Amino acid sequence: MSKLGNLRKKWGYEHNVPCCQLCAAYQPQRLVLRDSLPIARSPAVCKDGGFTIKPNGVCDRWHTKQGERLAS
Repeated sequence: MSKLGNLRKKWGYEHNVPCCQLCAAYQPQRLVLRDSLPIARSPAVCKDGGFTIKPNGVCDRWHTKQGERLAS
């Protein structure tokens, strides 16, 4: 393992943790076009909750497309 890999292991680094961006209900930010010109950006949204989110956030109802959920 590389020096960087050993350091990550020592610190307990995890690269694939639950976050909104990995949730099945995540709808990414979109660019709104009019006559092929960008006019606005719609924020990232939780499709289930209907509110804006940050891609690195997480909530108690997080779930993957395969149905995995957070332990309560």
